[in-house]
Amino acid sequence: MPDEQHAAAECGAAPQLEQLIGLLWDIGLDIGHSVRSISQCLDQAESDITVETSLLEARHLAGARTLFDDFERSYRASLDPAVFFRAKQLEQDERYAKFNDTPYSLEPNCKEGPGGRRDLQVIQWVARAAGIGDDWKSLAVAGLITASEVRQFERADRLLRDLRIELHLVAGRRETGCCSIIRKSWRWPWASGRPTPNARPKC
Repeated sequence: MPDEQHAAAECGAAPQLEQLIGLLWDIGLDIGHSVRSISQCLDQAESDITVETSLLEARHLAGARTLFDDFERSYRASLDPAVFFRAKQLEQDERYAKFNDTPYSLEPNCKEGPGGRRDLQVIQWVARAAGIGDDWKSLAVAGLITASEVRQFERADRLLRDLRIELHLVAGRRETGCCSIIRKSWRWPWASGRPTPNARPKC
């Protein structure tokens, strides 16, 4: 994120950034990337809910901390929780329309399908946008869910996370569709939650 006043000079870092991104791709990491000023970030967030959601999770890793703090203040000032909530609802409706279709019903998607990990993330994103917090316990503190529901959400979150990781490992690539991969090799039975080489649930 170049400083507004030194954006032109920062462009000299482009070759190094390209080299870094190329290295990450070479080792198999599929990452999204961009180089934008604060104003460009805000413009993109206003027109694209995916960008706005990504920026909601932004965190400082390296570089000028004051620049990141300026970005965070500007982003928070521009964020309207009600508008964000409605946009995520619309996005969810579109996702359901796609992943609840017959082929996806036969092979559930543990990330994007109804009840998948994305639905849990949407709850946390909306809570963060509203200033409630960024974990399940924060929702309980705000009186939105009970302590028992916190434990249920945490268990479901862990299960879907571990399932998705397991699917990646079994497929040898990024994979979130369950049944075809499970038929080939399944090592994470629903009942016990422990790796077992021969357990295969029915699909």
